[in-house]
Amino acid sequence: MGGVFARSGMAAGRRRSSPRGSLTLAVLLCLLSACTTGKPGMTYRAYAVAGDSGEAILRSVRASAPRDGRAYGLTQITFHPVYALADAKARCAVERATVGVELVLLLPQWREGAPPAPRVRGVWNRFEGTVRAHEHTHATIAKAHARRLERTLLALRAPDCGGLRRRIDEEIARAKRTHLAAQAAFDLREKKKLKSLLP
Repeated sequence: MGGVFARSGMAAGRRRSSPRGSLTLAVLLCLLSACTTGKPGMTYRAYAVAGDSGEAILRSVRASAPRDGRAYGLTQITFHPVYALADAKARCAVERATVGVELVLLLPQWREGAPPAPRVRGVWNRFEGTVRAHEHTHATIAKAHARRLERTLLALRAPDCGGLRRRIDEEIARAKRTHLAAQAAFDLREKKKLKSLLP
């Protein structure tokens, strides 16, 4: 059984240099264009599960779950940083900064039709509830890192806007690395619990 997987992307950071119009940064990383909406927010998707025993449910999960059945759930994350720069009094500052978070959660869902049989209902409820909670924690971690990046960007100053843009690029790249490390650490802490969900 593979652990639940969170993939993170960093979409283009869009900057507006006030008052001289707008510019767009190159894309840092966005691997999710085929499966995300391109806008901040949360989207749910599902894969079907069925079975009349714990072993049958596990086989169903392995046949339908993401990453060729190695993950019980999947959270795909893209950050959308947008900021505006203000150039005044021989220095450049970040005037406004927002980091939107785009989340796509892929979760198990009981196959349409008959509900789970009584003998597997407890197994299914525990499995589905634990995976759902795990994926929502990935989302919570992502949102916390987005807010942290906003605060970091708003505190940046430089003698000129060219230098400030370079610092912003560096901070966005650093935030991505820190975020991925936090998600990986969470998965590691949860690994034993997730492995125990199905026989």
